[in-house]
Amino acid sequence: MSTFKDPQKLHILHNPPSEPPTLGALNINSKARDEALDFLENHRDESRAALAFDEAYMAQLKWKIDWRFLPLGFVVITFNIIDKVLLNYGNVMGLSQDLYLKGNDFTNASTSFYIANAVFAVFNVFLLQRLPVAKWLAASLGIWSIATCCTAAVHDYRGLLAVRIIAGAIESTVPPALMLLTAQWYTRSEQASRYSLWFLGTGLGQTIGGFVSWAFQHVSKTAPLAGWRIMFLTLGLCTFVFALVLLLLLPDTPMQARFLMNQEKVALIEHVKVNQTGIEGKIFIPQQLIEAVLDVQIWIFFVAFMLGGTGSGAITVYSSTLLTHLGYSSKRSALLLMATGPMTIIGSLFTGYGVRYFGNRWAFINIVMIIAVLGAALLAFPRGDQSACGFAGILLADILIGQTPVIYQWLQANVAGHTKRAYSAAMLQVAFALGSIIGPQTFQARDAPNYKPAKIAFMCFLATEVVLITMLRIYYGWCNQHRDKRSQPATADIADAAAFAGLTDKQNPTFRYVY
Repeated sequence: MSTFKDPQKLHILHNPPSEPPTLGALNINSKARDEALDFLENHRDESRAALAFDEAYMAQLKWKIDWRFLPLGFVVITFNIIDKVLLNYGNVMGLSQDLYLKGNDFTNASTSFYIANAVFAVFNVFLLQRLPVAKWLAASLGIWSIATCCTAAVHDYRGLLAVRIIAGAIESTVPPALMLLTAQWYTRSEQASRYSLWFLGTGLGQTIGGFVSWAFQHVSKTAPLAGWRIMFLTLGLCTFVFALVLLLLLPDTPMQARFLMNQEKVALIEHVKVNQTGIEGKIFIPQQLIEAVLDVQIWIFFVAFMLGGTGSGAITVYSSTLLTHLGYSSKRSALLLMATGPMTIIGSLFTGYGVRYFGNRWAFINIVMIIAVLGAALLAFPRGDQSACGFAGILLADILIGQTPVIYQWLQANVAGHTKRAYSAAMLQVAFALGSIIGPQTFQARDAPNYKPAKIAFMCFLATEVVLITMLRIYYGWCNQHRDKRSQPATADIADAAAFAGLTDKQNPTFRYVY
């Protein structure tokens, strides 16, 4: 028989659901009302809601959710990163020669992907709120898989530019969609490790990408299709098949999850209510958008993540090129770069589980960023064996990608209001895209083969991010102290109006920022 570990909290079950539009003296826009609140009013009873405080029951429920959601998110990210690194590997497999690229054509093709990514991410502020998130994510995979397949058919720079623009625009959906979906299923204290687990697909994608490139480099020169063309076609088809699987298996919200019973849905909604960030709201609220645009925390995140994106963008596009210029063959470079996958996995697990058990998101982000700065310094100022220093620098710098899931989770944990959350998720994608544009553009043809200006810029960008993350921690501490003087923080006895009425973090006086 199950037992309740927190019986003192159960008095909240006897309170009827709070009715918007007021929380104390605060006026609440009834349009912002969360769909989870409607579900609770139709399905909640005392016995179902009590299950949220049964630790044994919730452990089984979270395990059930983990095995449905996390593998799907993991594979999505795996395909996403493979598609990004394919162009990098294709370049050392003869893509530039076959398409008659010259000068900065390859860099510009890479940049076009991220320009489209940044532009379309702005439209995703609206689409991610108005469309079913999981279905839009699956559709995005399907469209970008077609663009990947079409890459195998291009014959010049213009064709490559077209398919990279399409892929970049559509792939802007992936991280924001996964961010919004993850926040629906887990509390803020549970999210960091879950973000890291699905983000491990980045490490696997890097490893698989290196192996796939190595394998397709063995395609005969006399084959009807070049090895890089077969590589793009094969990975595109695999992505399309998985898009169909995702469409069938990933629900848009917990309320629509066919693999959960109603009592499990009620227990889960009660469990995540403590987030005070809601689950789903389809009404676009202009006032929330204005608040988000003026919010200092979002701008600090934006600049910090953009600076980090310069490094990951440079590594994604130019790591193979850097190694070949250091004397490694293209095949050996592909195999060596498989090691970047484990480095990403180590970084992601270190930050995700470090935050899960010790908190201090800012500190764990800064630790991996300082390691990445040291790697960038090795690249810019090698000593002794330059080949060994270059490879070691790339590996150490690659650990910066481990900050990404915690950045995703940290911002989503501290932003409430459906429109504001969609905006913040999309703006992180814009920031990453801009960083990925800036990073490769620092590699100019005139600086080949050493690219020292780009390496120095890389090091400075990462060091500046460390300063900004520290500033963010100070800002959150100040905000919480200021709020504590005016009101008490939320407890387990949290009103439905605070949790599901669509309040933003600034509108809700009981909301406290985590850091």
